[in-house]
Amino acid sequence: MAPPPPLRLRLLGGFAAERPGTAPSAGRWRRPSAKTLVKLLAVAPGHRLHRDQIMDVCWPESDAEAAVRSLRVALHAARHTLEPELPARTPSSYLLGEGGLLLLHPELVEVDLDHVMALTGAALADGGLAALEEAHERLAAELLPEDRYADWAAPSREALDLLRRRVVLALAAAAVAEGAAGRAVEVLGPVLSSDPAAEDAHRAMIEAYLALGRRRNAVVQYHRCRDALAAELGARPAPETERLYRRALAQRVSMTTAPDAAASLLPAQARRPSRHNLVGREHAAELLGPERSATARLVLISGEAGVGKTRLVIEAARRHAASGALVLWGAGHEAEGHTPYGAWVEALDGYLADRPAAERAAVGSQYPELATLLPSLGLVPAEDGDHERERARIFGAVAALLTDLSARPLLVVLDDLHAADTGSAQLLCHLARSTGERPWRFLATWREEDLPADDGRRQALEAVLRHGLAQRLELMRLGRADCERLLTEAVGRPLTPAELDWAYGLSLGNPLFAIELAGAYLHDPAAARDHGGVMTTDDVTTTGDVTTTGDVTTSGVASGVASGVASGVADAGVPVAVRRLVGGRLARMNTPARRVVEVLAVAGGDAPLAEVFEVAASGLYPPMSRPAVAAALTEAIEAGVVEEREVLLDGRHVPGHGFRHPLVRLACAERLSGVVRTGLHAAYADAVLIHRPEAVDAVVYHLTRAGDPRAVPYLWRAARRAASLHANESAAGYLERLVGLLDAAGAAGAADARLAWGAALRSVGRYDVAEQVLSEALAAFRGMEAACVRTGLEGAGSEPPADRVCATVTLLAEVLVGAGQPTRARGLLAAAPATEPSVSAATRAARHLAESLTCFATGRYEESLAAATAAMDRAGEAGPLHGRRLLVRSLISRSVSLAMLGRLPAAEEAAGQALRPAEATGDAALAGTVVAQLGELACLDGRLGEARQHARRALELAIQVGDPAVVAFRTGNLGRLHLLVGDWAAGLRLVRSAVSLARPLGPSWCLPYTLVNLGTARLWTGDEKGAAACLAESVELAEATGDRQVLTDARTMLAEIAIRAGRPEEALVGEVEPAVRARALLATGDAEGAAKAAEAATPGTNRPAGIEASLVRGMALTAMGRRAEAVAVLSESVEQAEAMPFPYGLARLLEARAAASGGTSGGTVARRDLARAAHLREGLAAAAGDR
Repeated sequence: MAPPPPLRLRLLGGFAAERPGTAPSAGRWRRPSAKTLVKLLAVAPGHRLHRDQIMDVCWPESDAEAAVRSLRVALHAARHTLEPELPARTPSSYLLGEGGLLLLHPELVEVDLDHVMALTGAALADGGLAALEEAHERLAAELLPEDRYADWAAPSREALDLLRRRVVLALAAAAVAEGAAGRAVEVLGPVLSSDPAAEDAHRAMIEAYLALGRRRNAVVQYHRCRDALAAELGARPAPETERLYRRALAQRVSMTTAPDAAASLLPAQARRPSRHNLVGREHAAELLGPERSATARLVLISGEAGVGKTRLVIEAARRHAASGALVLWGAGHEAEGHTPYGAWVEALDGYLADRPAAERAAVGSQYPELATLLPSLGLVPAEDGDHERERARIFGAVAALLTDLSARPLLVVLDDLHAADTGSAQLLCHLARSTGERPWRFLATWREEDLPADDGRRQALEAVLRHGLAQRLELMRLGRADCERLLTEAVGRPLTPAELDWAYGLSLGNPLFAIELAGAYLHDPAAARDHGGVMTTDDVTTTGDVTTTGDVTTSGVASGVASGVASGVADAGVPVAVRRLVGGRLARMNTPARRVVEVLAVAGGDAPLAEVFEVAASGLYPPMSRPAVAAALTEAIEAGVVEEREVLLDGRHVPGHGFRHPLVRLACAERLSGVVRTGLHAAYADAVLIHRPEAVDAVVYHLTRAGDPRAVPYLWRAARRAASLHANESAAGYLERLVGLLDAAGAAGAADARLAWGAALRSVGRYDVAEQVLSEALAAFRGMEAACVRTGLEGAGSEPPADRVCATVTLLAEVLVGAGQPTRARGLLAAAPATEPSVSAATRAARHLAESLTCFATGRYEESLAAATAAMDRAGEAGPLHGRRLLVRSLISRSVSLAMLGRLPAAEEAAGQALRPAEATGDAALAGTVVAQLGELACLDGRLGEARQHARRALELAIQVGDPAVVAFRTGNLGRLHLLVGDWAAGLRLVRSAVSLARPLGPSWCLPYTLVNLGTARLWTGDEKGAAACLAESVELAEATGDRQVLTDARTMLAEIAIRAGRPEEALVGEVEPAVRARALLATGDAEGAAKAAEAATPGTNRPAGIEASLVRGMALTAMGRRAEAVAVLSESVEQAEAMPFPYGLARLLEARAAASGGTSGGTVARRDLARAAHLREGLAAAAGDR
């Protein structure tokens, strides 16, 4: 008789049993238990197990007799499946028995895992690249993917994962050793994606980057490692990782000055000699000094004009530089208030302008993303159509450049942030969030009163304060004693009591006013006294130098003295005393000097000398020659009105001039007539166009103030440039000016400008203004369309009026949905069908997407799916420029609609198809939408760890884009996932933060979602009253908007509260999740009805909801006395909850299974379940207590 053929068992990539010359056994396993029996033996050490071990795994709830019978049946089925020709009562050739053991024949049965393990061991011992590559390829397949969540496969799966990791690390080391470090980066990436805290993989990646000469990537990788270890393990990198980091820093291109050249570490603004010592700010200066490492990484210094904010940060900058720190300095300027990231451009360009050409070239090659911002890099900025991607690139590049500059401590000062653009503030806040333990510190000065509550700059800065990422230091006025010290130093002798009363009474402790008064007194005491008279201030109470209350540190005089400002400040904002003093100094200057001061007054900031010469020659009458201008400037400097300064121009420092304080400039500008001011602005615009034609922001500033019609094309250019950098607040500001100019002139193009303005407003979440602007644009376009119909002619412009009408209706509908008014949006679209043949395919596709959005928001998921499908069809006709984005948006709309319809596989397929083209566009908003949807689908499938990773990435992308509503929504979603996996401390923080972010936006679409998440968190942590308040508010908002999804979620949680409160009948009214309705039936005593409802409610496409339904079904079966059936149902859900993991649901399942198996007196299994449930609840309660 011929020997039996060998049996080959395949475990990697899916189970299969094969024998040469016979058909595969896959698909012929009639009993799943037989198949599981063979798998158990295949993964067991030595391929043998005791019969009791097998019975414990396969039939844990059966009694001993039933389990023996089941094993006998499974063993018989397995033998005959593997050997169909086996005669009855004949021993198997492959499945053997030795007493109580079952085993696979050691010679006839081959298991692929054994072969791969042997091959891998040999490869690790050999250490060669080729052998490790083969081992890596063989290990790529998953072990028994069909049993991914089976407990019995977990040990083998974990051992295989560890082996894979060893092979990857060895392969990376071999690749670096053999000059193939790029391969090392390639294989290490997936390891770090799945385990961000794998420090050994981070070290290997750093080694690979160093071998490739990519030291920037090596430094960034170290920071990723450190952040991941801190976030997940609360640990620091190991010494060997720190050594690699130091090696990376040592190898980088030098971009810092020699340590002993402290003076050169200071920017020009801090190198200028101060006119007086720092008085009354000693404590504040200590708080900002290098020795106060405990101070927040970002300190926001606020206070009124002239109170000494700039003088304080100059002192702080000097102290940091003296200790060896590098200081960067940028500021906001009126003339460039909308320049995208203008304050950062000045800070970085100011530093790079002083660096050698070779170093600038090195920075340009490593950070090409900054070419759109920094003229010092000598690169031509390229317009990038992927606007959202550009913002993310810039933020990342600035962070990386600061990291490269941080071999020594680094201080960045941003002065007058209230005069900078919103992007500058947002970039500062982004860096504050990502600082970690990097040796960066940021000081920013601003005047809070200059920014309204809804200003993007104020919202960004208040957000970092609210989240504890920054500290506020408010400078108050000086007390009387400090003011006397300051004035004594300024005058050069002690003041008499009457003089002090006079000076302090007028200045009220404002340092600038006091110094200006002292200067006037020196020049003409009688005149100075005549300007102000005498005022005593005995009622002024001083508080010393610094007072701290909460997160606010104040320095100077109590704020009660501020009420006295009214007597000395004009409506225009320039104090009367300063205006009079400036007028006096101007009166003592000759006419040419006064005329040059007029030129400087309209510059909007520090003025390059070359432009001053140009404006004086072309904008003054009679014109002034260069020698005359130079002489006039000398006199103005001697009069104490202006001073010489270095000015940053196209990436290089050039001679220039500026006023000693912005208030002095304002006082000088107030004296100009409208005609003179207009002419000087026009001359300045011409000068800027001559000397720096690419400075569109400065050109716009002067042309708009000159009322020059040339401002229109430059406003368009400035808006497009801002949008290309995703600085949408700046773009909206430029477009608002453009609309104003076009309206005033009655010129064509106002409707197009409004359409662009509305799009910019929508991108920053300003839905109310966007609605008004787009409604005006729509009315104008409809007027054009009607005129075309009357005349039979097409309208002027790049698109026909019908196309622009359709585009405006589409955008307006999206704005209405964003504002929480989807029903109005749906009505708008229905009233304006896109029937004209002149409407382009791209516009039609966008309209279908808007229809899909409105249908989804009102719960019409089939209609939403149909509209998304129609959009996909049109997207293919839209051409490559718009077609790819439209296709991605269509796929996402399909995915979310399919998910709501319960068709999860199709939804996941659509989202997967969208990911690659979304990433290819580089559009952060689009990619974030895809990643967020993948996270939602992973959550529905019970893959909560994967879902949390997606949600975290989606939030990061939302922060890059800057839409506050999306940031709030995704913050809440990430918090919800933290709650599901049991990280209640982080979850509670996030869901609360989400509500805080959503509330300032008004009744927007995101607020009810954030409230539902917060309500869920409060309910789970036992705060039923707080939960009910959140959920009731969410219901009210959702009813107003018609958002059925969030309405159902909120009512479901309210029904849960009613059941807990003993009012289950309330949960049977209204639209709630079926599982909660089943629980309400159970609470009313209808166990049979509850069991049927729960069984019908158990969804296959929402595993967390399925666990809830199974829980209710198990409880109902227990109440009906069908305990064995209840245990079986609950045990299956226990395995699913463990695999997710879902600790809150798992604890409830374990408690229910204990009750089903007999309660506390029901034996070991029940006691074990109760103990596990108690342990889980204790851990969750502890996490909630740490919040």
